[in-house]
Amino acid sequence: MRISRDKVTGVQELEVFRLAHNLVLEIYRQTKKFPKEETFGLSSQMQRAAVSIGSNLAEGANKGSQEAASEGMLIM
Repeated sequence: MRISRDKVTGVQELEVFRLAHNLVLEIYRQTKKFPKEETFGLSSQMQRAAVSIGSNLAEGANKGSQEAASEGMLIM
């Protein structure tokens, strides 16, 4: 995997982060439609999984090195 060397001032500027955020919003919209008995099951699991994508990206970007940022993306 290769990370662009263009200057990025924050992880929020990365297209992959914006896509991850849009996925979180869509997952929450869709899981609202699930039956109530799934609130603590499938709904919760899907929401946590979606949120973890952006979290891993942010964590990798905040570690300060190219290798750490790459590892944050490889977790997914």
